[in-house]
Amino acid sequence: MKNNYVVSIFLVLLIGSLNHCYAGNKIALLIGIADYRDPKTVRSNGDLLGPVNDVQEMRNVLKARWRFDDIRVLTNQQASFNGITKALRQLQIDSGPGDQIFFYYSGHGTSSEDNHAPVPYGSGAQLAYDFPFTGTRKQQLAHLIIGQRDLQPVFKAIEKKGARLFVAIDSCYSGQAVRALNTGLINHKPFLSRNVPIAPDDSMSEDLYRYTRLPLPPYPYTKVFFIAAATDTQQASDINAASDHAPATRSGKSHGAFSDALLRALWGELPETSSGDQPTTHLQIYQAVKNYMAGKFNQTPSMLPDIEEDESQSPLAYQPVFGHNKAIPSRVRKPLTPVTLQLKNLPPEFQQRINALPLVRIVEQGAEYILTRQNQDYLFGLSTGKLIIRNSDPNIVIKRLKRESWFKDIKNKAESNNSLNLDFRMKQNFYGNILMQNETVSFRLRSDQSGYMILLDLMPNGDIITLYPVTNSELSIVNAGKMTALPSQGAPEIKVMPPFGSDYLLAFYFKEKPAFLKQLSQQKLIKPNGAIMQQLNQSLNKGNQFGFAFIQLSTVKRL
Repeated sequence: MKNNYVVSIFLVLLIGSLNHCYAGNKIALLIGIADYRDPKTVRSNGDLLGPVNDVQEMRNVLKARWRFDDIRVLTNQQASFNGITKALRQLQIDSGPGDQIFFYYSGHGTSSEDNHAPVPYGSGAQLAYDFPFTGTRKQQLAHLIIGQRDLQPVFKAIEKKGARLFVAIDSCYSGQAVRALNTGLINHKPFLSRNVPIAPDDSMSEDLYRYTRLPLPPYPYTKVFFIAAATDTQQASDINAASDHAPATRSGKSHGAFSDALLRALWGELPETSSGDQPTTHLQIYQAVKNYMAGKFNQTPSMLPDIEEDESQSPLAYQPVFGHNKAIPSRVRKPLTPVTLQLKNLPPEFQQRINALPLVRIVEQGAEYILTRQNQDYLFGLSTGKLIIRNSDPNIVIKRLKRESWFKDIKNKAESNNSLNLDFRMKQNFYGNILMQNETVSFRLRSDQSGYMILLDLMPNGDIITLYPVTNSELSIVNAGKMTALPSQGAPEIKVMPPFGSDYLLAFYFKEKPAFLKQLSQQKLIKPNGAIMQQLNQSLNKGNQFGFAFIQLSTVKRL
């Protein structure tokens, strides 16, 4: 994972709206660094193409749609350590009661999860323009923007003055900035990495070389909402628009993968942010970005505070972006499109079977998915290189391909009609959503309304199984605002077992109790065309009030 250095400019685009309920000012500080002063930073990690474009497009959406009139921009040479810290101090001075502050950074990053980085455990760091890649440890520390040292004092002072902050960071290991698997599918590089691996130093303290996860420090803010391009163990991607294999960005230019998704969310072009009758919340922005990136990139955006740290009377997750009381106007939703697939090295008879599948279209370029053969195995995965399943049985691979179409259909229906806020996250999301054989996993759920929960797992081999409800107690209503653990006490634990690959965890939350809930709890394996799934489809189509969220996990065999 040390070969992708990807720091996208997704810092903090507060997603405002047209009318506002706060009388304060709206101030944005946008930072993007593509070219670093030390040539070795570029030679070792590759030029970043997205950060300056990220900042320019962020400025456009903040001004045109969210009506920010005070937008401060630092790019490349302007974003030296002194330049950034001076801008942060000025932001602290200028902020006041009721203000909405947006802080955004796009560029290279590192963290204590990079064992060679001089960063406090539980914190992240962004590289200033003048970071000395070949400098001494002391010189490097003096040119890193470290969360605990440089950001936290400023952000705490700003919220103490009565302002609210939205912070977005597009860099590697950015999941704690304020506190990849080689699949064999592709050999091209449509992405650049935003990570800078810092050379080891024998004088470093041994406590940087951790093999077990220590408890993180508590979230230090009450008015700061934070979204990052990746978890604190993942690298972030820079999309190279010149590559034929790279997904198209909104502007057609190179961008950070996270930033491109955030821009789409801020413009109201993603399903979660296009409802015109309700305010757009922080949670909806996060879900829009996460869902758009799921399956396309080997990174999982993270959000703070954690669900267990955000249990106030008015959780930050449910507060409107930039304090606005009106959401971004609705956009026309796109109709369901077929799964596009590129085939490589497949026997003719196998290709004929795939050509006969509904909602699957074979293309030569620009495919969402790739299906290829290596030796006796078939590899099915995303065109970005993320593996979904590897199996020698063509029938299992075809079944999984069919389920991908099913997932796309169910996701489109759910996202088009869902009306409830649903916060659904994996507990201790620290390792990039990669789980090893025999590890147990649990989830946390919360909604602003009472309702009934369903959790399904679309497995790598195409099977769909019920994870919740599985006991009589799990058939009960979940109270509004209450954080609920999945599985519940007394229910079987959820453990990682074969088959390995890519799982989709689909969470549905209904205000009224579904008639099929009891039957679902008694049936482990769900048939896509069976009675239960038909009833679920009917519930999603007929206007019932419900919420929807999903998590994509990668499961691997323990060596």
